[in-house]
Amino acid sequence: MWKNEKNEIKEQWMNGNGRMKRKSKSNANEEINNLTWEWFASAIAKNIPIFGPIIQTKARQIAEQMSITEFKASNTWLESFKNRHKIVYHQICGEFEKPLVIGKSQKPRCFKKFPIIWRANNKAWMTGSIMEDWFNIQQ
Repeated sequence: MWKNEKNEIKEQWMNGNGRMKRKSKSNANEEINNLTWEWFASAIAKNIPIFGPIIQTKARQIAEQMSITEFKASNTWLESFKNRHKIVYHQICGEFEKPLVIGKSQKPRCFKKFPIIWRANNKAWMTGSIMEDWFNIQQ
């Protein structure tokens, strides 16, 4: 029985001039996928954190704008969208801005190895000058 299948596969291989022909799957929602991808790429370029439910909601909105009522951005659709565009979720760390820490000590030893901005005053309070200084450093 397997020999018959072997011969059939071999015959199909030879008819294809030695190349495997793969049918491309036509996706009825290709335009929705493309517009969703464009939106996703622009959001990621702006460092906006995007995850699954947000992508699904945006895809539904795009389908509504196109008057496509039968489209459902299901979890299966989301998984195929992520696989198609090789989307992997990682934690976004932002711009690695240093936090401002205020204390009473002028040069505390305990924070030497940490990436922070240290400011000191008598009561360890935020003052206008400390805040202004911090904003100037961040820009």
